[in-house]
Amino acid sequence: MTEVDQWDPSQADFSSKHEDLLRKAYAKQHETNCGLSMAEQNDLRPIFGFSHEKWLAWVREESTETIVGLIKILTLLEEKIDGFKVGSKSPVIPLFQLLRRRSGVPQDLVPWIKQHSRNRFLPYGSLADRL
Repeated sequence: MTEVDQWDPSQADFSSKHEDLLRKAYAKQHETNCGLSMAEQNDLRPIFGFSHEKWLAWVREESTETIVGLIKILTLLEEKIDGFKVGSKSPVIPLFQLLRRRSGVPQDLVPWIKQHSRNRFLPYGSLADRL
């Protein structure tokens, strides 16, 4: 008898496929489902469950411009596609906090997030998590 492998999300990591899909979604953000097929959505959905620490490690070397782009597409994906809504666990939160620590947040980013999202935790996160 052999052991059955189980998927452990804490062991999962970002791949170039995730990066490619996020780029595609950003380029097609005005299309239905940000231009992502159901299979592509299913490939991308797991990263919304990654820890905030994993997101920060992934973008550590990225430019402010790239992080702003990620914040925008993640906000749109969470709003537009079923199964991407993660509330206070949104990856937008740690990315936004990183921008605040690093170089400041572009003046128009918070209003943009508020205009494009109904997630009450964006961009600052849960008050309970900040205490």
